[in-house]
This record gives sequence, C-alpha cells and structure tokens, in this order.
Amino acid sequence: MLLDVRFLAGFFFGLAVVWYMRKIIATVARSLWSWLKGSRMNFFVSSTGDLVSCSSGSGTSAHPVVEISRGPFRRRSAFYGKNSDNWKVAVGHWYVNSIELQDRRGLPVKTALELVKRYPSLQAMLDQIAELEKELASANKRRQEWGAAIKAVLQVIQLDRPRYRSKAAWHIRKCLESIEGSAVFHKEPEPTEEMISRLKNLFTNADLRG
Repeated sequence: MLLDVRFLAGFFFGLAVVWYMRKIIATVARSLWSWLKGSRMNFFVSSTGDLVSCSSGSGTSAHPVVEISRGPFRRRSAFYGKNSDNWKVAVGHWYVNSIELQDRRGLPVKTALELVKRYPSLQAMLDQIAELEKELASANKRRQEWGAAIKAVLQVIQLDRPRYRSKAAWHIRKCLESIEGSAVFHKEPEPTEEMISRLKNLFTNADLRG
C-alpha cells in the first residue's frame, strides 16, 4: 500500500513537472517567435504637437511619418511622406520609441565641425532650434500687436475726422500711414481683425484728455 502511494505521488509529480516544462517551453517559443517576427509601428506629429500612432501609409500627404521596425528580419526603419526624401534613420532602437537620424545629403566637413564645436549633441541643437522658434513666434505676435495698434489708430482717426482735423492730427495720420506701408513692403506679420477691433474699441473708449 505504501509503495502504491509513493508510486502515485511520483507519477503525479512527474506529470506536474512535464506540464510545467511544457508551459515554459511554450512561453519561450512564443517569445522567440515574437522576437523573430518583429513589429512595425508608425508615428506622426499632429498639428497640436502630439505624437500619434497611425497605420502604415496614413497621414503621409500632410505629415512626415516614421516607420519604426523592430526585429532581425524587418526592413530598416524609415521616413515617409512630407519632407522625407533627404532624411534617413541610421538606427531604430528596439525597446524604446527612439531613433538616430542621418541626413542623406550630408554636411560639409567645416559645417559639421562647427556644429559639433557649438552643440554637445544633435538633441541639444534641436532643443535650441525649438527654443528659437518659440521666441520667433512670440516676437511675431508682438509685431502683429504693433501693426494692429497702428491700423486701429488710423481707423479711429478716419471714423472721427472732425475731432482729428488739425494739422498735427493730419501729420500723425500721414506718419502712421507711412509706417503701415513700410510694414506691408517688408512683409511684416499681418494682424488679425480681432486684434485691430479690440484695440480700436480700447482707443475709442479711452480718455485721451490727459
């Protein structure tokens, strides 16, 4: 009787070991197959600045799309769509959404050395460009506001000519018109109607008697 119990215990223990080993082998096989098969992910940056995952080939007319390929038998990661002809993915990292860039057109040696001397990395250069773009956008907004102020003052004068009929007012109007013409000639940022209307209301209702 004791031998039968030991036999049954050993038998079930052996079954458990076999089942557990099969499970391990199946898990390893699935992981190996998944690694060999690899994966492909596509991303683009939306108009709001968000990173968006997309299906292959979508959004290529309006946005550059990067296809990140992972796996030993997958083709190299690449760019598609807008402005993608001269850009190349040198390395696509497997475990993070990160790539290393290469410009197909290359750089003159002197330019490359100047960039390396000035910036500690490509990312540092891109960060500086992004910061300069923000500063430029802010400066353009201020220039729009100045242009809107000039247009608003001219409209206030035009709407109330009897009040501004003196030679001094006429001279100021001519000066402002000259500045406005110069801004148009030099293609300064055009102010919006909302900006002009807001400032015109402000100037019209302001107490300018000093």
